[in-house]
Amino acid sequence: MVQLGRALNTLTAPPIQALFVYSSNPAAVCPNHNEVVRGLKRPDLFTVVHEQFFTDTTDYADIVLPATTFFEHKDLQTAYGHYYSKFRTRRWIPSANAAPTSTCSARSPGAWASTTNASAKPWIP
Repeated sequence: MVQLGRALNTLTAPPIQALFVYSSNPAAVCPNHNEVVRGLKRPDLFTVVHEQFFTDTTDYADIVLPATTFFEHKDLQTAYGHYYSKFRTRRWIPSANAAPTSTCSARSPGAWASTTNASAKPWIP
């Protein structure tokens, strides 16, 4: 992430053609902000952002996928400094098509396939 702006703008063999952003807001937090934004504005860069809220990065996304909050999915919580873990159940049903990052990450390979591929799986269940 520290060199995202340089990577988006200078790598040419091969150039970065797709970017999947989750759990971050690189347009606001990465160093060399202007270079990162210039890279995100590239017309040949396909950008997907998986986020709970609209952020600076979603302004440059081709697709914004809704992410669940911690209330809307099951999780295994581990702690810092001791050896206890806790299973957390969801508190309410996810809204609309929201999905946890793990689900989107697992389905992304099928989604990145050619649009003519009938066997490609959908992004969101």
